[in-house]
Amino acid sequence: MIYFVRHGETEGNLKKIYIGKLDFPLNENGFEQARKTAEKLKDKQIDMIFCSPAQRAKQTMGEIAKFHHNAEIVFDDRLLERGDGELDGQPLSDEYEELRWDWNVDLNPKLGEPIKEAYKRVSNFYDEILAKYKNKNILIVSHCGIGKLSFCYFYGFPKNGNFNEYLVSNSEIAVFDQKN
Repeated sequence: MIYFVRHGETEGNLKKIYIGKLDFPLNENGFEQARKTAEKLKDKQIDMIFCSPAQRAKQTMGEIAKFHHNAEIVFDDRLLERGDGELDGQPLSDEYEELRWDWNVDLNPKLGEPIKEAYKRVSNFYDEILAKYKNKNILIVSHCGIGKLSFCYFYGFPKNGNFNEYLVSNSEIAVFDQKN
């Protein structure tokens, strides 16, 4: 089983700005969200924890790991959020978000990591861990964008090519069966 958790809330989330590669810590509400998520997962058997090295993900993972002392923890750069390039720190734009998460749109690289490159690194991550850790229960703590790409990996691409239908909220838990 794969348990995917998006990090808790940050000030960047509250301000509705592009966070991408900016390293925001959790805010007070984000820590509370992480503690509640940890409570929901405390009775689950977790063998391995893979985590984005971003501060907000590490802090969320730290709350969950308090209940899973025997789980091996690995930080993996492939779980970092998709970069927003020149938009990091700028207000979110609904119009741009539709384009940014559309597989069929090729955006200017100054506006961040292309979706096809991000999907490639996330699918390489899953291919590797699923081959190496068959029959293990794995927790992944990462970001909203990585959650969208994870849904695509396990369930396929949305028919319209727009990954926004796979939104993962702060501290939400998504569960995926390992591919056979």
